[in-house]
Amino acid sequence: MEETSISRVGSSSEPLKRIKENAARLEAARLASDESQGSTVRLRAYLSIGKSPPKELLTEENIRAALNISDRVAFLPKLAANEKLIKAEVPLHSILSGLKDIGSRNANRLTKNLSRIAAKWAAQAPTVGISDNSVLFFVQILEGISRYQRRAAVSRPSKRTATKNPYVQLLMIGTRWAVSSANPGPLLPLLRIFGSAENVKGMTVENLIADNAEFLNDFQKLLTKSIDRCEELLRQGIVSEFEELSGAVAELPAAKNDLTAKMSKLYLQKARFPVAIQDALRKVLGETTEAPSTPKIQVDDEDSVQTVQLASALVAAWTAKDDGSKAKEAFEELKSVSANFFGLELHGSASQIEDYNPRIHELILGKKPGNRVRLLGPWVEFSRQTRSKVILKAPVEPA
Repeated sequence: MEETSISRVGSSSEPLKRIKENAARLEAARLASDESQGSTVRLRAYLSIGKSPPKELLTEENIRAALNISDRVAFLPKLAANEKLIKAEVPLHSILSGLKDIGSRNANRLTKNLSRIAAKWAAQAPTVGISDNSVLFFVQILEGISRYQRRAAVSRPSKRTATKNPYVQLLMIGTRWAVSSANPGPLLPLLRIFGSAENVKGMTVENLIADNAEFLNDFQKLLTKSIDRCEELLRQGIVSEFEELSGAVAELPAAKNDLTAKMSKLYLQKARFPVAIQDALRKVLGETTEAPSTPKIQVDDEDSVQTVQLASALVAAWTAKDDGSKAKEAFEELKSVSANFFGLELHGSASQIEDYNPRIHELILGKKPGNRVRLLGPWVEFSRQTRSKVILKAPVEPA
């Protein structure tokens, strides 16, 4: 390929420009389709004539080698797969990886270019969506450029002024995408952005949403989704993520009361949760007293009278669980506490047929054992680390 063709495309250290002259476009098109050329040259050639590069060229390694960070943003639409779903994970991540120490001037220029592209993507909804991971990287980029935003002199921008601000426009679009995404990842960075919004262009959250009903609706959905995610993390026992997300929610006055209300309800059920989760709940609710120590059973406690009595109470609650909603709720509570704190668990169910095992089965009076038996109730087993023992056997009859 002639040197003039490559010079038209330019090197990766130079800004990439669209080629408009017909002869130069033909040269660049030949360069793009020439598989003997390197990936970097071909990628730049495709973009220089306004064509979307083939998928095999759209790797993050190629993008980072071929384009500076400004060009990664400028040519983002051509680097993203856009059919019924915009998939821009690779180019967006390449932008994210290039944000370190870009400086205020470059950050502001990137903000303007990215807001223009994001607005076009957002305008395509609902016929075209954006992938969940693309939303995550988009919000992380937004958090990355937040530190370069300057505080504005005006304390309360009007709706018209705010929506013309590229950074605010990105914030609104990112919030809308985040509340529609199945990925909970964007929640925390968005909450951190809103938590520091007063230091970003002088705008409090309250002032920003006061003049924009649509944004207010999206913001409230964000808070609701974040609080629901806090409960989900708590029930899954993921303490560190719960503490981080709930702490970010609590920083926003608009969400603190709702968070406290939901966490208070869960704290009433604290016996269901491990000690670490109980401690995390107490911190969210602002309680400073230490949680009572959890009863601990030694490995030889399975023979104690208290253990047998608790096992009997568990079976009695199981027998009465169908007597109403309160009875079922009491059984579930006792079952959870018995398993989590005392190592006692129910096994088997009524009418279940299985091979006779004298270790776990006990024939009712007057019956003779056979090879197969029918369970009339569950059995209770004590388990602690590597040791277990059946505390109460299951009543059975010959099948």
